[in-house]
Amino acid sequence: MVLRRDVYRADTKLTPYWLKIPIYGVRGGINVPIKTYEPITKDIVCREAKIIRKGDGWFVFITVEKEVEERDPKSVLAVDLGIRWIATTVNSNNPKPKFYGKELRKVKGRYFYLRRSLALKKAYKTIKKVGHKERRVVNDILHKISRAIVSEALENYSMIVLGKLKGIRRNGKGRRFNRRLNNGFPYHRLSRFIEHKARDGWG
Repeated sequence: MVLRRDVYRADTKLTPYWLKIPIYGVRGGINVPIKTYEPITKDIVCREAKIIRKGDGWFVFITVEKEVEERDPKSVLAVDLGIRWIATTVNSNNPKPKFYGKELRKVKGRYFYLRRSLALKKAYKTIKKVGHKERRVVNDILHKISRAIVSEALENYSMIVLGKLKGIRRNGKGRRFNRRLNNGFPYHRLSRFIEHKARDGWG
């Protein structure tokens, strides 16, 4: 369901924002409290809200409009995504690369073998719990990596350029490479974290 301009601010103890959903037979629809990932400030205009169901939960994706200050970068920070190092950065002002995420390979490998061992024992409930824990551990590592990359860009007044995600799977060779990729290497998640922190001007 896609709604137009139906997200409203509200100063209540229950929620800071409401989403108005049209209901057949109910005049004016219903107001549903929502929690946003980040604040909708006064300089932001909500244009569209898209309601999506994922599993047992409902999520709202809000399209907003905001004027942003144009920046004049002094250099380019290129970010390449890979398996051995999930991120490698090179600044146009400094040819020496920086490598991020060596520990991530170890974490993903450890949980891969743990899940496989549990699957042989048919311990499916435990596998689910292990999966939740793995995601928390991986997210913590990704937040640290994205924070370091954005901080590096801010220190050098750099524009961040991410390598294309399409083709990463095709370019890999060997069963070991494909197994790790199919094990959910979080390229898109890291890219999203970098984008969010860069937009917020993380220092």
